Amino acid sequence: MDESLAPLQWLDVLLPVVRRSGARDRVCFADLTGGREDPVMGLDCPHPLLALSFELLATHILQIAYPPPDERTWRQRLFDPPSPAALRDALAPYREAFVLWGSDTPFLQVKPLSAWESKPQNLGVLFFDAPTEGAKEKHRDFFIKRGCAVALHAAFLAPLLYSDNALFCTGGGGYLGVPHKNHSPKYQVRGRTLWETLWLNVLDLSRDHKALWPVPMDGRAFPWLREDVRRLDLGRQTEHLKKKRTEAKQKVLETVIPVGIGDRHPAGFVMPRRYLLDPPRQGVCGLSGEVGWVFETYQRWTQGLSYSSEGWVWPCVAPLEKIDAEGRSQGRWYAQASSPLRLEDWLSPALGHEPPPPEGKSGVIVHSPPVVRALAGRLGELVDAFENVTGEQAAVISAPTPELPFSIKVITLFYLDSDKQVDGLSERSLPLYPVAGDARLSVVSDATHLARAVADVARALARRAATVLKAGNSDARPTLPGQLSDALMRSLEGPVLAALPQIIESLRDPDPDVARAAVRDALLQQARKKALDLFDEAFPLSFPDASARAIAQARRDLRKDLWGVPPAQRKKKEVSP
Repeated sequence: MDESLAPLQWLDVLLPVVRRSGARDRVCFADLTGGREDPVMGLDCPHPLLALSFELLATHILQIAYPPPDERTWRQRLFDPPSPAALRDALAPYREAFVLWGSDTPFLQVKPLSAWESKPQNLGVLFFDAPTEGAKEKHRDFFIKRGCAVALHAAFLAPLLYSDNALFCTGGGGYLGVPHKNHSPKYQVRGRTLWETLWLNVLDLSRDHKALWPVPMDGRAFPWLREDVRRLDLGRQTEHLKKKRTEAKQKVLETVIPVGIGDRHPAGFVMPRRYLLDPPRQGVCGLSGEVGWVFETYQRWTQGLSYSSEGWVWPCVAPLEKIDAEGRSQGRWYAQASSPLRLEDWLSPALGHEPPPPEGKSGVIVHSPPVVRALAGRLGELVDAFENVTGEQAAVISAPTPELPFSIKVITLFYLDSDKQVDGLSERSLPLYPVAGDARLSVVSDATHLARAVADVARALARRAATVLKAGNSDARPTLPGQLSDALMRSLEGPVLAALPQIIESLRDPDPDVARAAVRDALLQQARKKALDLFDEAFPLSFPDASARAIAQARRDLRKDLWGVPPAQRKKKEVSP
């Protein structure tokens, strides 16, 4: 592509989409709301990373360019999407920030002011499931070749860059990351159409933030517009090199710019990586078969913008906060989910439940992500708006297992084994039940209690399995306790989620406390039985010897753990049945 040609504007690129009828179409960003009789359902892309990243990127763009000034406007736009013309008008002031190639300040890229020489990198390595060199050497990359596309259509480049900078980004090897890192679960509210999915995750402007909109076109919101980033040295700076250069009175390289909470707009983009796309060409996308401008390689440099974790907030990520015995905050950080994704990693934040530690005791509060917290706060009004717009009260609200046609999706990276090769995305989904106020607090409290009880059962199983291993059971693998715990959590995830509508239904019972207790007891009984079954399968008794006696004792101890006291209320001293 000749640099004298017009810049490649991503907002004008035709995006491959799928409509409700199943028809495939190609529309630009502003036309995503067109064709209401057959609305767009999502990006037509075979890779789940790009589909997810596109939705979160589009939500981010709407938050900047088209935020609702109040709650009423938010509800109105949810069921009455803006016209393509209205979206174009809203996006017009920000078009310069979304030039993908052919600009001195391309989207989520750094075009250095100094000359550079570096080895071009294949764009496929930006996919989280691209095989590592270790995986290739061990011939373990058979199932993880999706990230190895040779050429990528321009439509997919903005979501890919957004994913690698803002969603699944962690530091290492000289490259910088973001405070919530790549392993944190990402939460997304999903609707019936693409527009509903995007808009359900847009926050209305709070009283404190209204003065900050409209978002200015500067480096606080769009970091690739910062001139100082372009002036940074391209070499890697370490403390050791910095000390040597200082002692030798040589120039110390400037490769890092600290970014604090006051240096970026609350809705601004983040760009911890320094990438630059190489010129595109006309061709065929190796991932989707789309014909048009395709990119193949890019340049990269270590270090760049270093984001402080102090005061860090990301709308789709759940922060954790440590509270001391006096109720004072001792700092925040972001949860890093286990693999596979377990109930205790995501259920409480997805329900909007933030139980504080017991009074007078220290503990950790798992806060809900801002998008989930906002939805929980507007749930009653959302139910009313849904009834008024659709007239589906009898079909939805009065159903035996009532739920709105929306859901909460939780996404994190999935690892097949311990070699840290990312193998894909781990996803969970939770229906959005129309229960608000005190009733909702009761439901989410019970659901959180169930998830923690099952997790306690899983920990008890792992602990007793480890006891058997310590006693000298040579036939068992060292990783067996963790595998048993994971197996129990997987088998009980469905029953816990199925118990939610039962808990909601119990609120209508003449004696709701008894009905809710019956649901909890039935699930705990199922968890206890499953734990014993897994233990017996892992440690079968054959003939009496020292190993068999250790197994029998561990099984008796496991029964005490499970039946002595309900797991969520267990005291330090074990009680025999």
